[in-house]
Amino acid sequence: MDNADRLARAYAQLTAIKGNVGPKDWWIGSAMIDEYNGALDHLDAIGFDLDDFRLPNVRLEISETTGRPTIDTNIFLTKLDSLLTYFQLLQQTEQKGPIGFRGPRK
Repeated sequence: MDNADRLARAYAQLTAIKGNVGPKDWWIGSAMIDEYNGALDHLDAIGFDLDDFRLPNVRLEISETTGRPTIDTNIFLTKLDSLLTYFQLLQQTEQKGPIGFRGPRK
């Protein structure tokens, strides 16, 4: 699997996760956490530094019913949205040049 394929697969996973998690969900279960972390692992394998987007272990809680990790939906969606925004900004930068403005130079 080449880097472009890994990137495309990870992005597809992340957008699918976003489409299947709603604001009415109170908690995100371990299966969705595993999918999210798997996508980050694909991106990590091709050289992206995504530590800022990983789910913090201190925010994971153990479900009383399943004994598996869960995380508050708001925290999960914040991390997911920020990661997807990061990739959109990267793509814009590659297509149009740096984000922001350039001031006068001496």
